[in-house]
Amino acid sequence: MGAAAFFTSGVGVLAGNKFVLPALDVAAALPVYVWVRLHRGFQGAAFALLFWSFCKVAAIAFFTVFFPAHAGAAVAYGASYAQSMTLWVGSGADVAGVGAWGTWRLKEALALAALSLPTAGVGGLAFAATLLNCQAYYLGTLFLRAAEPWRVVLLGWPLWEVFRALAFVNILLAAAEPTLSWLLRRPVRVRDLRDGAVLALLMLAAAYLAHVYLAPWWREALAPALYFDVPAATL
Repeated sequence: MGAAAFFTSGVGVLAGNKFVLPALDVAAALPVYVWVRLHRGFQGAAFALLFWSFCKVAAIAFFTVFFPAHAGAAVAYGASYAQSMTLWVGSGADVAGVGAWGTWRLKEALALAALSLPTAGVGGLAFAATLLNCQAYYLGTLFLRAAEPWRVVLLGWPLWEVFRALAFVNILLAAAEPTLSWLLRRPVRVRDLRDGAVLALLMLAAAYLAHVYLAPWWREALAPALYFDVPAATL
């Protein structure tokens, strides 16, 4: 799954198209997702999707560093998100305010559930891939600005985004359960659905609290590791 994430990310970035990249992501992840969901259950699928998520972030960040123009063209909303986050890191401007962040992430969680429910998770995979690519593109642009790359490695993907990834994996799997059960003609696994929903809510709460209490410190720790006068042509 890691090799597939790296390969599809590379092809998608070099294609320079905002629809090709998530389509390739789903094409690569879907067979593994289905097999693991059927043969390893809810927890096995959760671990597989988390592994895929981290591989996706690493792969897109890598290709952003080496092919920034292609990545900017291929990652939907990547350039605008990276610009707003870089402005926040550099100046503290309230483009990543807690209230707006929490509201937007809640809308994303609801959209993920809505896309996963009728499609047994397939629509959720496409949506999650788009969000991951956007976050990973921003991480790649941090490396392009890095005066201290080691600090970007430690701080580039904030703790609250890790919690959000954990939440979204559980949202996708829990929302997919009813339709998946119907397709397989088996009873809904209520325990999986309940545990996934509860864990997702806990992780969303953890993400929000981490953002509230850690974001100012995180910004102050990350900002000295970056150059903010990098020419736009290199990003």
